[in-house]
Amino acid sequence: MARGPNSLTGVLKSSGIARDLLSQAQDMQRLLTRVRKHLPSPLESHCRAALIKKRQLILFVDSPAWASRLRYYSRNLKSLLLREGMRVERVSVRVMISDAPHRHKGKAAKKLSTENASLIRQTAEGIGDEDLSAALKRLGSHV
Repeated sequence: MARGPNSLTGVLKSSGIARDLLSQAQDMQRLLTRVRKHLPSPLESHCRAALIKKRQLILFVDSPAWASRLRYYSRNLKSLLLREGMRVERVSVRVMISDAPHRHKGKAAKKLSTENASLIRQTAEGIGDEDLSAALKRLGSHV
């Protein structure tokens, strides 16, 4: 008799490598939660991930500006974590690069002057290539 679909968690727990990865991800999440509770309010929301390698705490933030602020705070963080019993010799901060496209917050695009638009349309009428002519006509219409 056919069984229903397995849950993703069930599949991950049954596979050796996947189980190890899941355990590692859970450990990293617990560490991140532990670190965030010692960070000041705006900084804790920008700390995206944390891991420990050879007594070095590596923190990942979402921008270079927040990385600088966290570097300034890292000495305080280290002493707070040492008081809590975490054996950390060094805190290092890195910027986590996002897959999301970066939105450009530049100036609005400039419009063509009426004279330039007229020149572009006149040029478009004298060109034999239909695709280029159509593209220039579209460009000339942006006044």
